[in-house]
Amino acid sequence: MPALTTSALLYVQSVPILLNGIVNLVAPETVAVPGTPKVALHLISILSLSLGVGYIVAAQASAANRRTFMLASVPLRGLAAALFCADGEMGTAVWEGSMAVVNTAAALLL
Repeated sequence: MPALTTSALLYVQSVPILLNGIVNLVAPETVAVPGTPKVALHLISILSLSLGVGYIVAAQASAANRRTFMLASVPLRGLAAALFCADGEMGTAVWEGSMAVVNTAAALLL
């Protein structure tokens, strides 16, 4: 059951990342600051899609590799939480901070 739980957690975390990539690619005007260069939007889209696929691949990995992946994501999620908080994006900051805590707990306890 723990393997299923950590895999499911990684699949769930891939969804908003993939959606961000898709929306930035097909409807950038809904999320972008006016005047944002197209190349920047394409970069964000491709990076988000690549990261989302990485989460899906990690979800299918061995339990040890899932644990390593989850722990490796914690410092970056913490940094993201701090940056988004400083930018006033509290919803995203809370999501990133929460996922850092959840990933730490899942990697250490499951």
